[in-house]
Amino acid sequence: MMENDADLAYKLKNDKTYWDIPIVILSGWTDHLKEKSSSFEFVMGRDWPAVEEIKKHASLAHIGEVVERVLA
Repeated sequence: MMENDADLAYKLKNDKTYWDIPIVILSGWTDHLKEKSSSFEFVMGRDWPAVEEIKKHASLAHIGEVVERVLA
């Protein structure tokens, strides 16, 4: 079982079968960083596994633009 939502992204990035697949994360974690910083210590000092991060409550148009750019 995954300990947190980013575990899958880190596992994919470290797996030679999937490492070259671009990862886009849709998240609102940065909104909670100040109040719950201890919950996010697992990502501090590590390379972020995503090529893009989209902040939550993004429009479908923006998500589409990011995905198109990443796949181009």
